[in-house]
Amino acid sequence: MTWCLPSPSCRHLPQGCRNPATRFSSERLVCGRESGGRPQQDSNLVVLAGDTHNAWANNLRDIDGRQIGVEFATASVTSPGLEGYLGLPAEMIPQAEQGIGLLVDDLDYLDISQRGYMLVTFTPEHARADWYFVDTVKSRDYEAGQQPSASRQVLPGEGQRSLQLLSS
Repeated sequence: MTWCLPSPSCRHLPQGCRNPATRFSSERLVCGRESGGRPQQDSNLVVLAGDTHNAWANNLRDIDGRQIGVEFATASVTSPGLEGYLGLPAEMIPQAEQGIGLLVDDLDYLDISQRGYMLVTFTPEHARADWYFVDTVKSRDYEAGQQPSASRQVLPGEGQRSLQLLSS
């Protein structure tokens, strides 16, 4: 089984597309996997993101609501996330994450306050993301968790393209 990552050369942007992730799902195609000038529609789509500096996992659907892939996003190591940009005190972060979860359809996992990295593993059996966070970004002396703080996976094949929670 092959996994398909969107190509930077993808130029398809459907009308009404609201965010970069949906540009891949809205047309039910995967850019960078073209055959004879026509995009293949039955691919195992995994989108990797990191530009918001927050950790999350999303299920991706096409315009007809069919599950077509997933998105894994990594937190930044040193840049602030939403909590910093919004000036949220620590006690308000859980409510903010819950509110974002209510606003964003198909959001499966979100952490807006911790800094760290994401390890993504691709095998023929699954694509898996594990999020690891550091205890501080304000010192050169820090510790990273030995176990992932959160883990999700997706299996290949039509009908299995939705995120699964894994025990850490």
